[in-house]
Amino acid sequence: MRETFFENPLWAYVVLGLAAVVLLAVFLERRTPRRAALLLVPVVLAGLTFLVERVVLTDREKIVRAAEDIAHAVETGRTEEIPRYLDGKFVARLRGLPVIKPAVVAVCRSETSAWGIVGVSLHNVQVQVTGMQAKMHVNSIISFGEGGRQRTGIIWDVLWIKRGEEWLVLEVSEPRPGLEL
Repeated sequence: MRETFFENPLWAYVVLGLAAVVLLAVFLERRTPRRAALLLVPVVLAGLTFLVERVVLTDREKIVRAAEDIAHAVETGRTEEIPRYLDGKFVARLRGLPVIKPAVVAVCRSETSAWGIVGVSLHNVQVQVTGMQAKMHVNSIISFGEGGRQRTGIIWDVLWIKRGEEWLVLEVSEPRPGLEL
């Protein structure tokens, strides 16, 4: 229900549209000022729904935005921005070896320069929030090489943790090559 109003209120708009049609039929049956005023109710509610959807950021939206910021930092070479999205107990696996928070910037710089990464885009982002933790499953397409002509897909599983009002990356499983539809 939370997603219906705050992230994707399409169904709310459909219901309000149907209510507007019913109210219009009632108004056309007997044209009174009161019934004319009732026609404004779905319009006002649709406006309020739109405002709420734009103003309220859900936990899921915060996590997706942070992931997009991390991807943007990698593609623009500003890897020093990444640690602000990582928990103090952060750990990742890369080629079977653990990577902790202090090493992230060096590892990211090494990988981006070795591969010549110029673009990172996220697709099929799935986030499941449970209390103070969230699991993210995401496909990324990495553009690399001269002019970013080469591309590869990488599948990520990320565990996020909520610290205060912030969502931080706690753990990243070994990335896997490929793409899922």
